[in-house]
Amino acid sequence: FTLLTVVVSIVYLTIQSATAGARLNELEKERAMLEREIQEMSIDLASATSLTSIGEMAEEKGFVTDAEVYYVGELEAFADSQASNF
Repeated sequence: FTLLTVVVSIVYLTIQSATAGARLNELEKERAMLEREIQEMSIDLASATSLTSIGEMAEEKGFVTDAEVYYVGELEAFADSQASNF
């Protein structure tokens, strides 16, 4: 009876060890995949927040550079005339 108990225990522990090893392997693969994903996202974030990218996005949205801005004279006089209307 004792020998049977020992054999069953060894078989059980072997199965548990193999199952834990397979699960550990899965988790290691998942970790590597997540680390690659984080690295790719970090690169995407750095690219998206670069001044060049921000400038390109601003231009696409219709913002202009200061070379394209036209200043109108007599702004103070206009502002004063508008203030007196209130």
